[in-house]
Amino acid sequence: MKLIAAFAGTIFACAAASAQAEPFPAPHSGSTLVEIEQSLDAWRGKPIAFPGRIQRMEDGYEGRPLLRVLLPRPNPDQREIWVSSQVLPEARQFKIGDVVIVYGTLERAAEDDPVTTPVYDTAYHVLGECVVNATTKRIYYAPQADAHCDAWREGMMPGG
Repeated sequence: MKLIAAFAGTIFACAAASAQAEPFPAPHSGSTLVEIEQSLDAWRGKPIAFPGRIQRMEDGYEGRPLLRVLLPRPNPDQREIWVSSQVLPEARQFKIGDVVIVYGTLERAAEDDPVTTPVYDTAYHVLGECVVNATTKRIYYAPQADAHCDAWREGMMPGG
C-alpha cells in the first residue's frame, strides 16, 4: 500500500510540476547553431525554439515574412538564423529590432528556390510555425499548427 501511495504522490508531483511549466519554452541559442552546422541531417525535421531579435526581413511566399534572427547567448560569433515564417501574411506585424520567440522545425533550405536562394546564406532555416512578438506582445500561429502552438504555449516542446 505504501508503494501505491508513493507512486500516486510521484504522479501528483509530476502533474503539478508540468502544470507550472513555463509558457513558450525556448531552449536553443547561438551555440545550438554550431551543433546544427556540424550535423545538419541529425537536426533536420526536429523542433527548435529560441528567442532572438529580428535583424533583417524579406518577403517570402505569399507575403509571409522571412526573418533573420540573432540568437541569444551563449552566442560568441553573434550567429543568426533565417526563419521562414508560416504565419499568415496579415501577421506581418514585425519590425527590425523586435524581440521574438520562435517555435518551428529545422529544415534544409532548397538550393534552387527562387524566393529563398537569393536571400539565404545558410543551407538551413526554421519553418516558423509559431512566432511570439515579445515587443508587441502578440502571438502568431501558422494555420495548420494550432495543436503544436497550443502545446508550446502550455510549456511543452511538441514533436520532440
